[in-house]
Amino acid sequence: MKRGDIYYVDLSPVVGNEIGGVRMCQIVEVYAEENLVRVRPMARHPKTNSYVFREIHERTVSTKRLKEFVKNS
Repeated sequence: MKRGDIYYVDLSPVVGNEIGGVRMCQIVEVYAEENLVRVRPMARHPKTNSYVFREIHERTVSTKRLKEFVKNS
C-alpha cells in the first residue's frame, strides 16, 4: 500500500456525525512502523453522482481495517 491508493476501509464504530461503515478511502499517509494509515473517505456527490473526497473526515486507522484494494490513483 502507498499514498494515493484507494481501498475499501471499515470505518465502524463511529461517534456523532463521522462517516462510518465500509467506505472507499484514499490513503493520505502511511505510518509503516506503527501499522497505521491516514485515510480520506470518499462519498457520492448528489448532483454529479461522482465520488468526491471528504477531507473533514480524514482519520488514522489500523491497516487491519483495510479490506479490498480498489485502484492506484
